[in-house]
Amino acid sequence: MAIEKYQGRLKPGDAFREWLTGILADRLPNPDGDVRIYRIEPASHVVCRYEFAGGVSVIGKFFGAPTGANSRYNPRKAMKNEYSRIRRVSGLIPVPHALAARSRFHAVLVTDYVPGPTMQELITAKAPLYDHLTGVAHLLRRLHDNTRTSCNRTREFAYFHKVLDQNQLPGSLRERYNRLLGVWWHSTRINQDEGCMIHG
Repeated sequence: MAIEKYQGRLKPGDAFREWLTGILADRLPNPDGDVRIYRIEPASHVVCRYEFAGGVSVIGKFFGAPTGANSRYNPRKAMKNEYSRIRRVSGLIPVPHALAARSRFHAVLVTDYVPGPTMQELITAKAPLYDHLTGVAHLLRRLHDNTRTSCNRTREFAYFHKVLDQNQLPGSLRERYNRLLGVWWHSTRINQDEGCMIHG
């Protein structure tokens, strides 16, 4: 379950704050107001939510500050790759928009923030889940339908295993994922004509 932890504020004159303010200039009613920082954990990299006065928030993912097992990669290239993927997928399904990327600030990718409860929070609150799960199912179906021709099963599964390796899951949980991936691998729904795209 993702948890936000308050980290402090970005003060006027801070270079990163000025850059963010420039990106969001048309959205901010008070560009000189407070900017609160909330760290989101767990995550494979340092990920923060920046909340501006007036309620506008964005997410910053810092590829130059990994927290997972994989730290041997090119942060600038990873940042650009994720930026491109989000831009490409945003034409197929509704996702938070990639607003900007900048190598100077630890290879940060800035996206829109979409407020709302997490699935874990909904389950804990015993909220009705039908509409939420139906929305997720429709989103996944639309992504599936629009990426049918991009299936390379070996590449996609290798990528999925790489993401699982980076998260250093406990043995029993990793074994559970391995079993689920085995079922998925042998499913008749995944073949060259019924593609898939995995985003980690």
